[in-house]
Amino acid sequence: MFVKKNRNRSGSISVQVLAKIGRSNRLIKTFGTSSEEREISRLCEEARQWADEHSKSLGLFENEGI
Repeated sequence: MFVKKNRNRSGSISVQVLAKIGRSNRLIKTFGTSSEEREISRLCEEARQWADEHSKSLGLFENEGI
């Protein structure tokens, strides 16, 4: 899983956690939207922690190591 910052039409930035499945990226969770750099940094850190905690519990990497 990885964290992505996506710029919206309004100019704000959404922080999302995505997983690479096959050749496509699948949206797992959106953490929030902001136009303030401080808030975006906080959302990114929260998203990274969540991704670390949940990467194995979601079963996305069952075939890892093959």
